[in-house]
Parts: sequence; structure tokens; C-alpha cells
Amino acid sequence: MISVVVGLVAMASLRSVQGRPIRSFLKGMTSVPSHNDITHPRVIIVGSGLAGLTATITAASLSTPDSPVEVVLLEKGSKLGGNSAKATSGISAVNRKEGDSPQLFISDTKKAGHNANDQELLNTLAVNSESALEFLQKSLSRDKEVGDPTSRLTKTIRGGGHSVSRTFRFQETNGGMPIPLGYTLISTLKRHAESLENVHILSEAKVLDLVKQGPRISGVRVATAGSDLEGKKKDLFGDAVILSTGGFGASEKALRKYAPSVAELSTTNGDFATGDGLDIAGRAGAGLRDMKYVQIHPTGFLHPDRLTERSVFLAPEALRACGAILVSPTNGKRFSNELLPRDKLSELIFRNGILVDDWIKTKQKKTSTCKRVTQDTSQKKKVVVAMIASDDTVKEFGQASAKFYEKMGVMKRYESVRELAKGMNIEYTTLSTELDTYANTKDGKGDPYEKILFPHKESYSSKSSKGFWLGNI
Repeated sequence: MISVVVGLVAMASLRSVQGRPIRSFLKGMTSVPSHNDITHPRVIIVGSGLAGLTATITAASLSTPDSPVEVVLLEKGSKLGGNSAKATSGISAVNRKEGDSPQLFISDTKKAGHNANDQELLNTLAVNSESALEFLQKSLSRDKEVGDPTSRLTKTIRGGGHSVSRTFRFQETNGGMPIPLGYTLISTLKRHAESLENVHILSEAKVLDLVKQGPRISGVRVATAGSDLEGKKKDLFGDAVILSTGGFGASEKALRKYAPSVAELSTTNGDFATGDGLDIAGRAGAGLRDMKYVQIHPTGFLHPDRLTERSVFLAPEALRACGAILVSPTNGKRFSNELLPRDKLSELIFRNGILVDDWIKTKQKKTSTCKRVTQDTSQKKKVVVAMIASDDTVKEFGQASAKFYEKMGVMKRYESVRELAKGMNIEYTTLSTELDTYANTKDGKGDPYEKILFPHKESYSSKSSKGFWLGNI
């Protein structure tokens, strides 16, 4: 699955020129409060995911009675949030309770990035991660609609490539219901932004270009809902423009341009992730770099009846962090450390999975004798592997989330290993032996794939009285 993170900023100095009142810009398009008739410095933010909403709130906080600042947030969709609203596993930050430090966070990230990282950006990420987490925790604590204060980004799990547990999540509610992480964060920040008098939010407002005056960015060219993009373009001027427009994982055209080897894979991105900000910035003269580094998320659920669909549900990394294992769908054997960095795990999945087209033929014949195919590394193809999660793993991950996936048809629960083997069309003795070997592995040593942590491993024993969940990814 494709996930791209791109940050672009086009800034002009905070000055009061071009401060045309926003009411005149929006006249005839939408109704706005009377306090929009102002001419002081304006910050324009394009894109309303977690980065855009955070930038909106932060910029608005710079305003004082003596030096007011107006903030305009533009979102091309009808709803705020982007892919941030779909996030499920958590947000990573330095966790000093686990002996973590910015230096260790940097070291882990450099290893995962094969030392191709931008050192300055990496330092900013790691050093500021604690304050970023604190900002979110404080935002949640102020919001009366969030619920139990103990659930606010305090639980941690150890994700792939991490040396310590530093991915912060929500605790389940007392009733056992998981709190949707991305949706809750976006909803909280949205309510905060909407409560600020100097913030104006306009959805269904598609930014077409940056407006330049000489070498400076002086605003944006935008069309709103119902307007003719060619005939009713309007310019909104400002003193700073921040592009927080996300990536291009949903654009096959952009993928073929920048990272053609992954263009044929499925994506968990919303259809809005089309790389608009890249095109806008490029036309304004911004340089683009590292565009080939498109991240592949190793696990996305494949619906058994819609295996060839491009858009799929994310199979969250948190499932593997809570103990889920990956096995070949044809022989039930593990082939990897499930908590490797994403690129390394993805390569092992490509190497050990079954091509989707071959898997479809296999299922039609009701057999599990499909051969593994070695892929051409220049062009990645969709493959199938199986994810198995015990009841204990699912309990920690969130039972309600698993039941949602079950309702969507991408996970199924079995009462025993024998039933699971039958559902996978694999010999019971083969699968039970593999699971028993895993369940008896000692933490820190003995795993053929060098995995060192085995959450809930005992629950994977064939003798377990609890059930198992299966999903194809």
C-alpha cells in the first residue's frame, strides 16, 4: 500500500500588503461573519490534515490585540482531515519512560532510511516530537467531547524498526471500544480551529496556483464549489502561504512519473491524495527532491471477492505490533520478522507472496498448490500473504476494530487452529506445527527471522482455547 508524506512551504514575510478583505473575495460564493472585513497580515494554509490544522492553530496563536493575524484554511474536499483522519496505529514521539532519546529516535530513523535522510529535517522531527505529542495531548485534554482523559495518547506500542516502544495510541474506553485515532485528532483540532475568531475555514476550495509578485509568493488562485474553474478563478492574497497538501499515493499518473515501480500496487490513500501541492509549487518555481522515495505500507487488507481493486483498507501496523504474524497462504509458514522496517518487510512479502492473478486461479480451483513467483524488481505486482492474529492480539489491538474489518469482509474469526487450517485450505499438522514453534520461541533469541519481541505468543499455540483471526493482505 502506498503512503507518501510531502511537506512544502511557500512563505512571504508577514506584512500588511495585499490584505484585501476576505469578504470581498468570498462575495457571492459563501456567507462569512462580519469580522472577516480586516486588512491586517494574513496567513493562508492549503490542506486540512493534521499538519494543516496544526499550522492553522499555531499561526492563529501568534495574533495579539496590537498585532492581529488572520488565518485562512482552504480545503479542496467537502470534509477536513485528509489521510490524517484515517490514521489508526498511532503517532511516534520520543518516549523517555522507555529509555528513549532524540538521538535513539534519529538512529532508528536513519537505519530505516538507509542513511538517505535529510539530517536537518530528521533532527527537527526527533527533537520536536515530544512537544508535538504534548500539543496534541493538551488539545485533547481541552476538548470535552473526547471522553475519558486516561485514553488520550498515553498507551504505547513498539512499531516496526523502533528500538523502543514510542508509538502513542489511545486506550480503549471502559466499554472496550477503541477510539478512532485519526478521526478523533482531526475532530478535536477542527473544533479548536473553528472556535478561533481569527480563523476562517473554507472547504470545497481548490487552489489552482500560487500567485507571485516578482520573486515573492503573494497568495493563491482558487475556485470554490460550484464555480467554473476556468471562468471564475479568484485570487486570495496573503503574507504567508503554507502548503500542507499531503502526498500523491492515489494518483497513478504521479506514481508513474516519480516512482513507476510501485504504480500498479493498491493504495490505502483517499482519492484526494493526488499531489496537487507538488504541481502548484513546481509551477511557482519550487524545486522537488527525493520524489522516488515512495513508501510502501506492507499490509493492506484484500477483500476475497475484490482482490484486484486499487483502493483497499489499511491493515494497521498496530496489529503486528500487538502480535499478528504473516504466513504464506499456501503452506502456512512464516517468512519474516513481522516488525521489520516497512521497506524490508515489503520486499519479503513480494518475495514470498503469491501474485494476485495466480491466487484467484488457485481459489477457483480450491487448491493451495500455487507456486511462489519471483518478481521483477523494476515493477512491483500485487501479491497475497496471510495475516493471523490471536484473540489476545485482537483484544489489545481493539476488538471493535477487528469486528469492523470482519463486517467489511476482510477478516474472519475461527474458533480453533483446526478451523483456521480448514479455512486456509492448509494441512492442520503443518499449520499447528508452525504456530506451536512460534508460541514456544524465547524472547530475544531462537527465532529464525531474528524477531526479538513476541507479543501474546502463547496465544498462538495450537492448544490455545481461544480463537484466531485471518485476513489476506
